[in-house]
Amino acid sequence: QSATASCVNHALDDEIPYDDIEDASENYDPVAKAAERKMKELLTRREIVVAQMVQSSSNYDAGFFESLGANDKFTNADADPLKKLLNVLETPVMRPNRIFFSGTGWMHFRTHPKVVKATNGNSGDSGVAAKEAVAQLLEVDSIYVGKALYNTAKKGQSATLASAWSNTVACLYVDETADANGGITYGFTARKSYMGADRWGGQKDDDSIGPKGGVRVRVGESRKELIVAKKAGYLLTSVY
Repeated sequence: QSATASCVNHALDDEIPYDDIEDASENYDPVAKAAERKMKELLTRREIVVAQMVQSSSNYDAGFFESLGANDKFTNADADPLKKLLNVLETPVMRPNRIFFSGTGWMHFRTHPKVVKATNGNSGDSGVAAKEAVAQLLEVDSIYVGKALYNTAKKGQSATLASAWSNTVACLYVDETADANGGITYGFTARKSYMGADRWGGQKDDDSIGPKGGVRVRVGESRKELIVAKKAGYLLTSVY
């Protein structure tokens, strides 16, 4: 089955008045720092988009997502989160090699007595599990903990921060060699390069900035996030 999609341009600007450039200390470059901040913001926005996609049950085939009941929640000391994930990992057509937690979900998982006991070889009464130890037990390549925050308030209002990652765990098979031409992977990001680069940045003089003019910095990329194999992933919701 084939489908058509197009990359979308994403860009962010920042304005640096010449006054700020002239007044900057010798070891501080306000133009470079502005570009760095905007690129970080661009990457955070991409994480938010990806988080929304992989946490939506509509992006999984029927039978490849479930909501945990009270007996299986990570906050239940009698639950067995490791066994639950081991069973989940055997369900997709390709065994997931990456697991994505929210910060809160990971906190509950890594402090669960049975997880602590299995990874640290103790009674489970104290300690936490390391990502590397959990990945080894579950036989996956990586454990990721999503931490992106975004402001839900309207412009001009006081900031209200929310996490892009909610009460879910996404288990995904990801093959970085797969692309629009072939291969099996839960999803990938298609990119259109600009002057040979996936992401780019530049600057130009702008006399509309400040009383003396200034420099406008722009960073950007052209991309499209795609879910291409819904049966190569499994989503757990209400995990705590």
